[in-house]
Amino acid sequence: MLGAGERPRAVGIEVIPLMPRGGERFFLVLFEQPAHPLAPQASVPAPARQERAPSVQRELAQLRKELDSTNEYLKSVVEEHDATTQELKAANEELLSGNEELQSTNEELETSKEELQSTNEELTTLNEELQNRNLELNHLNNDLNNVFESVNIPIVILGAELRIRRFTAKAEELLNLIPTDAGRRITDINPNIDLPDLEQLLREVIETAVIRERTVQDHHGHWYSMRVRPYRVDNKIDGVVLTLLDVDALKRSLEQLQQSQEYARAIVETVNEGLVVLDEKLKVRRATGPFYDMLGFSPEETEGRPLADLGKGEFSDPRLLQLLRETVAGGTRTDGLKIDVSVAGGHRILQLTARRLRHDAGGPDRGSLPSEMVLLAVEDITQREETEKALHELSGRLLHLRDEEQRRIARELHDSTAQKVSALAMNLAVLDRVSGALGTEERRALAESLSLADECSRELRDLASLLHPPLLDDVGLESALQWYADSFGRLTGIMVSMDISPRLVRLGREIETTIFRIVQECLTNIQHHSGSKTAAIRIHTSDELVTVEVADQGRGIRAEFVRGAGPGVGIPGMRGRVQQLGGQFEITSGSDGTRVKVTLPVSREPA
Repeated sequence: MLGAGERPRAVGIEVIPLMPRGGERFFLVLFEQPAHPLAPQASVPAPARQERAPSVQRELAQLRKELDSTNEYLKSVVEEHDATTQELKAANEELLSGNEELQSTNEELETSKEELQSTNEELTTLNEELQNRNLELNHLNNDLNNVFESVNIPIVILGAELRIRRFTAKAEELLNLIPTDAGRRITDINPNIDLPDLEQLLREVIETAVIRERTVQDHHGHWYSMRVRPYRVDNKIDGVVLTLLDVDALKRSLEQLQQSQEYARAIVETVNEGLVVLDEKLKVRRATGPFYDMLGFSPEETEGRPLADLGKGEFSDPRLLQLLRETVAGGTRTDGLKIDVSVAGGHRILQLTARRLRHDAGGPDRGSLPSEMVLLAVEDITQREETEKALHELSGRLLHLRDEEQRRIARELHDSTAQKVSALAMNLAVLDRVSGALGTEERRALAESLSLADECSRELRDLASLLHPPLLDDVGLESALQWYADSFGRLTGIMVSMDISPRLVRLGREIETTIFRIVQECLTNIQHHSGSKTAAIRIHTSDELVTVEVADQGRGIRAEFVRGAGPGVGIPGMRGRVQQLGGQFEITSGSDGTRVKVTLPVSREPA
């Protein structure tokens, strides 16, 4: 019974214990008001209590049923609370793990930021260098302008479309130019000289890259030598340079010189050397001062005597005498014959050139000069031979230093720069794995950075291998050549076949490097100049020699390139390498292709 004011009230109380899993114990207290308040038992008659008993029992049963339902609901709530608690714990652990990953990502981003800062500093340095280059170009441009203003020669520079770029003040007078003509086509100008086929000549020089020279006249009959040469930019023809030299006096002098006799012309051609005139019996008719000074002879002991009897027999070489007799008899010319002589000043190397002189039988000196004579030019080439020998040795040292420098650069690229780029790619790959939190643009930039890093890594390794293949040092010549031939074939589409003797063993390091560089240069020439779709490499060895041949089926090369007199440095470089090792270098070329053959003495790698 509970007191409610002055009158007590009947209240039903039920206590239910609650025990959640792993938690504190609780009690659920239910207060229920009866449907009919109960009067004090003493005041209720017994019959009345008996009449209400069934309804009370029904209400109690209903209340117990609702209480059971409430207990079940509370149990489900407790279980859901426990499940929610577990899920929240799991979510908290996932959040902690995600936080750690984000911290790792932040550290990687900081590293990338430092690398980008380093790259930015390098770009700043490059920009400063570019500004310095621009300043140098401005200086060069100013120098060129000053040279053009000070040169008293008509010079015109034309572009590929024959438009005027620059010209000197002298060219304004001769070609009828004004400053505003810059940018106009040269064919639109009416010059003061006769050039009916000027456009054809200029285009021929642009297309063939061959210098053209012609003698022209102005409207007053004054003669000029016009030379047109290609304007080269990075080995490409981007126009022409036209120069005009005043050769009026020279032209008229040449017309007079063309009327001179063969005897005077031969002397003029060889005036800078010691000259000796011989008769048909090879007796000395006359000699010049340089000849006497060179050999220490006097005119009294020279003129009228046979060439073979001079001095101590310095000119008694049977080869020389036979060639001179053939020159007298058949008019052949003897060039470049070298002999060794000993004079008072020491040992000398002389180069001899002989040419037949036919005396005009109807001339005023008919009775004093024989009809057939020989002009012998003697040149002291001792210093030149010594210089060439020194240059040959220097060339060998330079080639060796270049190979060593290429080997060092290749090693630095492979061991340092390439490794750094690979490390950068690995860092970017790690960043890519956690790129889900990044935006679309950031992921695209990250993917591009990964692709660029991989491309840079491949290019660095290819460049290092081209500079100096590691296989050449580690495995040997055969494997290095096979690798290079395969790479060359894939890149160019040229099929390269190899025939290497099974007897080939490790040679000396310098010989293997020389052979590899020669094969590399030959294949490069085939790619750029031959037009051949195939190349063949053949290497045979013996106990004393190794022979290397590289052949193609292309268009061949010109004779001057075969002699090494062309503008390129490839063939002279190969010949210099071979000569440095005491070998032989041969080139044969024709319409069916070109073959390079190298023979070197064997120097095997020590065991």
